[in-house]
Amino acid sequence: MQTPNFTGIMLDDFFTGQDNGERARLTVNELADIRRQLQSSAKKLDIFVTLYTGHLSLPLEDYWNLIDVVTLWTGQ
Repeated sequence: MQTPNFTGIMLDDFFTGQDNGERARLTVNELADIRRQLQSSAKKLDIFVTLYTGHLSLPLEDYWNLIDVVTLWTGQ
């Protein structure tokens, strides 16, 4: 393996802050497709996203099963 310390992908500023329309930079289906591609790897690769405290009230339930790690930041 060329990159043994590589553990996944990081989607910084992934959520837009909008509660209707474009809630995230990718649709649920697009993120699910990326997850399927990562799962086809011989190594487990996680999906990390940045979530700001200002986005905690957004309707994001459909995204949570596709995300492995959330980094929580204050602001926005």
